[in-house]
Amino acid sequence: MTEDGFKAILRLGQGDMRRILNILQATSMAHDVVNEANVYLCTGNPLPKDIESVTQWLFNENFPTAVRKCAEMQKLKGYATSDILQDVYRYTTELELPPRCRMYLYDELAKLEHRLSNGTTEELQLSSLVAIFAIAREQMSGAVAASS
Repeated sequence: MTEDGFKAILRLGQGDMRRILNILQATSMAHDVVNEANVYLCTGNPLPKDIESVTQWLFNENFPTAVRKCAEMQKLKGYATSDILQDVYRYTTELELPPRCRMYLYDELAKLEHRLSNGTTEELQLSSLVAIFAIAREQMSGAVAASS
């Protein structure tokens, strides 16, 4: 087991020892090496580097480009919008964001998660995810302009 594989198991296990052992057992049975990529592949969760890319697109790309890139990644890697949403949320908790922007993001991401759980289409909600970040980006640029 590699160090990054160990950390990935702990991260995905979320403190639940049964879950941690299940992930370890499944990964070790499916792959020769228990590393980060194999742990995420075995559990079906998005890789952290993929979530980092998605978050970069959400904050930096224009709307159509961000939607296209996210949809392509979903299709290529088999990620569900709900999986991306959960991991993007976790990723944004570690970013320095203006408080008002952070509150807006978390409120809208919670609403988006609720809509996804009620069976709305993945494509529509992916566009909604991109729109939420486009509005947050505008709020951040407004906050920077106001503080200047």
